[in-house]
Amino acid sequence: MESRAYFLARGQYCIERDSERIAIPELFDTIAGSETGAIIASNLLIRNPKGFDANNKPVQGEQPNERFASATTDWFKDEENSFYYKYKFPMGAIFCCSLVVAIVFAFVGYRITDKSFESFEFDSVLSKFRQIFSYKKKILKNPEKYNVDEVDRQIAIINNDICDKKGSVRVHIDKLLVECQRHDVTKDELDDLDDRIHILKDEIVWKESLKWYVAVYGFIFTFFLFFFCIYPVFYYMVSKVTTAAVLKAAIISKDMIPATLTMDNIIPDKDIFITAWDLNNRTPRFFSAWTAEHWPKSQSFNNDLTLGEATLASMSSPEFVEPATINEDVYISGDNVAKSPALFAYMFEKKRHEHKPIRTISIGSVD
Repeated sequence: MESRAYFLARGQYCIERDSERIAIPELFDTIAGSETGAIIASNLLIRNPKGFDANNKPVQGEQPNERFASATTDWFKDEENSFYYKYKFPMGAIFCCSLVVAIVFAFVGYRITDKSFESFEFDSVLSKFRQIFSYKKKILKNPEKYNVDEVDRQIAIINNDICDKKGSVRVHIDKLLVECQRHDVTKDELDDLDDRIHILKDEIVWKESLKWYVAVYGFIFTFFLFFFCIYPVFYYMVSKVTTAAVLKAAIISKDMIPATLTMDNIIPDKDIFITAWDLNNRTPRFFSAWTAEHWPKSQSFNNDLTLGEATLASMSSPEFVEPATINEDVYISGDNVAKSPALFAYMFEKKRHEHKPIRTISIGSVD
């Protein structure tokens, strides 16, 4: 970061350095950051004791800040898995589980639909109806030639065969049987019943095909529901996040940000801008050297946090880490205020220095 900044500074400000690096605070008035950006900003602004004299004047040839950005990136490489690690179930196992569940649901849906619309040997039922129509038409054509009682007996036998085979279409066929067995039924009515039976057959064939639609679409719906909805909700319910104490121990330490460092320990005439969300008061919080000095207890909020505490508040991402409790206030990460705090920082500084040019940079993983 500092090497890239140097080449820009050399071209725009004619700054020459043998190390070919320049500290970011030398180029900007305010460094803003949220979540991961908060700890980078904090480290970049920690004052180098050798860089300033007793009157807080810069010492020529000394670096104003104690650390370059590489110190933070190296720290992240060593520590991030201790507090930003989330166990993820292998995607192959998730896919296989979703596939098995989808197949089971598709099979169950297929069987239920098949059972609901089954019609046992409908072609046989249709053939039996045609026999009844044939007997009825013969009687209508020549009633004296046929024994009506014998015909009714044959119709009754056929009727029993139909009842044994009609399955789930019982209601529809019962109505047709009642109508065709009437003694006063006409030929036109018999022809109409024949047409209605064929229509019923077409309906049954269509309904029987529904089982395949249910199986295919049930499989697709169940797979995506389990893979993208049920599993994430289940994982969210059973997964555990890192305790706030683990993150606090990693941030507030002698190797990173000592507990004794306050906002006064940043580079003179520079400011930091760190965001966090205050759960107790349901409001965004902005931590800087200026707010620590001028808003220590304003609006019942405690703005006088140490540098490490402000960084901890901004880095407590609820997806990975428990909320941070500081002085009885509960905080979650600054990205819940804004993914990038650049605009907030610029507006804040511009209001304080209305007629002064302000150079603000926002640092972080999303910037």
